[in-house]
Amino acid sequence: MEAVVGTEKGKQPASLAIRESLAASKGARVFAYLRVSTDKQDADSQKVGIVDYAKRHGMSVEWVEETVGGAVRAADRVLGQVLLPKLRPKDVLIVAEISRLGRSLIDVLTTLKLLAEKGVQVHVVKSGFVLDQSMNCKIITTVLGLTAEIERDLLRQRVVEGQARARAAGKKLGRPKGTGGYSKLDVRGDEIRKLASQGVTKLNMARILECDWITVNRWLARHGVKVNKGAR
Repeated sequence: MEAVVGTEKGKQPASLAIRESLAASKGARVFAYLRVSTDKQDADSQKVGIVDYAKRHGMSVEWVEETVGGAVRAADRVLGQVLLPKLRPKDVLIVAEISRLGRSLIDVLTTLKLLAEKGVQVHVVKSGFVLDQSMNCKIITTVLGLTAEIERDLLRQRVVEGQARARAAGKKLGRPKGTGGYSKLDVRGDEIRKLASQGVTKLNMARILECDWITVNRWLARHGVKVNKGAR
């Protein structure tokens, strides 16, 4: 059974909608984007799907492939730094799955927004979506946007509830004052201990270390270092 795509004029076969979209972008460049981690099987699966899709719709594809973890933002990938800047209006971008366009739903939506602003068509092989300027695309993007908003709200709610449970259990939130954590002065620990042993005041230490007196005082207290006043 052939999938259907909703439009303002009713329902029509997905293949027909794709042909109409391609006709509107006649003469445009077609890019296929592959994002994989280290799983060669995943890369092959994506490529086979895109090759088959391109052949069925008479597309000549220029490949853009990168190996990067799913936690990296689209803006920090080849996708955001190389491919997006070179895309022009009416160009076509093919991906195996929409999730390849970002590390999260919000990141994916940000990428789709940038592509829409450039007038680029996005073809998603697995779902059969063609995301362009049509009403169908606007509906899908709106639904995704609502989903992202719900995702943010649920995350905030989980954080608030987690903090409330921690307080109810008598746990103190945040880093304990004056303990733990990293200080920019840690890398100069030996120098600070030497200055303290020579009787250099905290104020003069701050001048030497180019920081404020409070930072020096906190570092000394955290590490149990005292200024040798007898050395003055």
